[in-house]
Amino acid sequence: MNELQIAFNSNTGYLTHNYHPYPCKFVPQIPHQIISQFSQEGDTVLDPFVGSGTTLTEASLLNRNGIGIDLNPVAVLSTKVKTSVLNNNDKKLVLEILEKIQFKNIKNYKNFIKEKFNEKNIPKWDNINHWFLPFVITELSALKNLIDNTDNIKVRNFLLLGFSNVIISISNQDSETRYVAVTKQTKKMDLFSLFSKKIISMLKRNDEYALQRSSSKIKVYHDDARKMNKVKNKSVNLILTSPPYLTTFDYYL
Repeated sequence: MNELQIAFNSNTGYLTHNYHPYPCKFVPQIPHQIISQFSQEGDTVLDPFVGSGTTLTEASLLNRNGIGIDLNPVAVLSTKVKTSVLNNNDKKLVLEILEKIQFKNIKNYKNFIKEKFNEKNIPKWDNINHWFLPFVITELSALKNLIDNTDNIKVRNFLLLGFSNVIISISNQDSETRYVAVTKQTKKMDLFSLFSKKIISMLKRNDEYALQRSSSKIKVYHDDARKMNKVKNKSVNLILTSPPYLTTFDYYL
């Protein structure tokens, strides 16, 4: 994708940019233009509030190395997955895992739940049943256990990001930004359909991204931007970030 295409492209969710929702996301065309104008190929771009990884994704498309930092583990996961390319063996494994949740009948579904359910995967916090139906909690636990037992780290992260993506949809929460519990017509096995659909979409976008990604190196750290302990001795050519909107968005939610 050349600069002229980017400049006039109003789509902000192209390639891997729509993998996962995130509050106050950078419009990707902005970092693309800034990186292009204020750095050279082979340079290193630092984003100390990396968020969902928009800046580093654009850096990877422009043959710039990238370093990202964030306190939010979901942000770190999102950036790692968005800037990584699955090879053929990785994609084959993803499809094999999806095959395990394509239930032919209710008996297959029940056997899967019985085998994979792990109470340790259920977060211990108050009011969980206000936000999730009991059978949804069980399904989420079983699916999380399936993902956690995937040895391939790149594939596991890919699946975890898809898992994170569908949690709001399968919950009682009204939307990503409206923190109200509502009644939804959620049925058993809906989670697995939503998850499979999201992963298939991500696989397609990963292939498109792979065609345009450069060979630059992207590193992402779970760290505090006030200290940056993990990058203190690293040299960078450009610092580009969209800082947290602390007074306009409740990030903790």
